[in-house]
Amino acid sequence: QHIDKYSSEFKKRTLKKKLAMAGIISIIMIGIFSVSLGLTRIKSTALELYQERMDAGIQFTAEGKYQEAEASFFNALNYQKSPTAYYNLARLYLRENKPAQAIDFLNEQLFAGVIQKDASTAYLIGSAYFDLKDYQKAILNYQMALQAPSQPLNSEYEAALRDLAVSHSRLGQYGEAEKILAQIENNVGTNSPITSYIHGEICIAQKNYDEAGKYFEKAMNDDPQNCQYKLGAGQLFSQWSAASSRTSEKVVKMIQAQQIMKRAAAANPYNIQVLSDYGRYSYELGQLYESTGDSRNQTAFQEAAVAFNKLKDIGMADSNTYLNLALVYDKLGDNQAAESNFKESLCLDAGNSHANFVYALFKLKNREYAAAYTYLQKTVDLNKDSYEVSAAKGRIIELKEKGWI
Repeated sequence: QHIDKYSSEFKKRTLKKKLAMAGIISIIMIGIFSVSLGLTRIKSTALELYQERMDAGIQFTAEGKYQEAEASFFNALNYQKSPTAYYNLARLYLRENKPAQAIDFLNEQLFAGVIQKDASTAYLIGSAYFDLKDYQKAILNYQMALQAPSQPLNSEYEAALRDLAVSHSRLGQYGEAEKILAQIENNVGTNSPITSYIHGEICIAQKNYDEAGKYFEKAMNDDPQNCQYKLGAGQLFSQWSAASSRTSEKVVKMIQAQQIMKRAAAANPYNIQVLSDYGRYSYELGQLYESTGDSRNQTAFQEAAVAFNKLKDIGMADSNTYLNLALVYDKLGDNQAAESNFKESLCLDAGNSHANFVYALFKLKNREYAAAYTYLQKTVDLNKDSYEVSAAKGRIIELKEKGWI
């Protein structure tokens, strides 16, 4: 009995130990499961926050809120170091018309190893060099993008082919441009707006403006939403105006350039290049009207002011934008606004030789001789433009000979 009793109690104690151990294991397993769920939830939340910031950045970009877009893309990188976020930042800099910044940024990320020299990187760097009009480097990078392994025929691939053809044409390499054009025609057909656009670009490079006009008109009619075609058409009529021998013809072509960009600005109110070209063509049209005594010059200058002020309103004003505004307000007879914008321009870039020279002429016109001398001398000291330096020296001599300084 003693043995049986001991055996029974032993069994009970053993059972209690087993149950207790099972309970501990259960608690541990629940804990492990909870931690696992927690980690999954953290990962899920981080991914959600990343996507949220990326979506916000894209939306801000579409609304022309470029500073907010940049902050949002950088914020997304706190949750996931995705190459897409870096690419979106580079695209943003290109959209802001800051190609040099885009190149520096992408090269920094390549050096850090957070992105690779893949098709997207090569395409974006090529686009930046294209905007800088360094077409040789643009060609090298577009070729790298197109030669990347397993590159799908997506919109960037098509854009790389398009801009590669245009780069060759702007370097006068028409045979190469036409080979690429034939390749694109094999992909999308001979009647596509993109082929019309490339034909137009080749014709511009060959100074065949009349034929280029037909191609651009077709491209814009076939794809009215494409901003690139409008920018190309504006460039065509601006060059055509400059190449015309009669002032009346210059005016007609510049009106066409300005009106195309006016429509483009209405459809793309936050496109930096569109606004810049709209302002520039309006100013040049105003100057042409002014040269013939046409009173419409004031309307054209006012439109230029609207375009350049829009750039300022969306935070995209640099030294040259303020300088353009100063020149426009001078033409409009608003000396106070002109003075303010000259100062803003030089505050942002005191080494802007052209701004110093033009501001000096503004001061001369208003008989502020001491100030004029200061900025003429600064132009000479900067020594960046031989024509302006020579003109500045001549004005300094005149100021001294007439005893104005």
